[in-house]
Amino acid sequence: PPGNHESNRNPAVLRKTTPLVRKFERIAAIIIPFLFVAGMVLWWENHTGAPEVPLSAESVTVSVPQDSEKTVVLADGSTIRLRQGSVVSYPENFTEDRTVRLNGEGSFSVTRAEGRPFTVITEELSVTVHGTEFNVRHYPGEEQARVALFTGQVSVRVGEDRYMLERGQELSYAVSEAKIRISDIPVSRMIEEGYPPGLDLRDVP
Repeated sequence: PPGNHESNRNPAVLRKTTPLVRKFERIAAIIIPFLFVAGMVLWWENHTGAPEVPLSAESVTVSVPQDSEKTVVLADGSTIRLRQGSVVSYPENFTEDRTVRLNGEGSFSVTRAEGRPFTVITEELSVTVHGTEFNVRHYPGEEQARVALFTGQVSVRVGEDRYMLERGQELSYAVSEAKIRISDIPVSRMIEEGYPPGLDLRDVP
């Protein structure tokens, strides 16, 4: 009968496929432990060996309330004078990439470190320097983003474009119009905003 025919055929099929299955099982029994050991070795090397680049330090965030200012000293000796309502985040100990993120306004005095540029990132632009004094202003939702340079030279990036500023110059970026304007900073305004100590105003337009 058909039922008995099927029951007689299935054991034959199983007998033909069983050796192949057992062969794969033996291969898997050899390969799987090998892959496991290799993975453990790689994990051990990555987690115990001295990395080429130091691990990122914990991030520090400093907030300044309204009607207040605060000076922050970074691990490399650079300082940030934060204006009211500003927030800055930075690694507790700088590695090869000295990068801080700013919401608001801050005046920066950057310690020179050969081969280690200092970068300030805001929502709309970034400023990269090596050792200088400058001011960055861009509060969330504010129409104008500004970078004012007191000493040295900085590179300002807006989107894919880069602009070089000389001391005594300011870059203004109109967010809604996506327009850039570079102008000289009036000495009177620099005095009002508190120019950095040691700046020779006679050399500023």
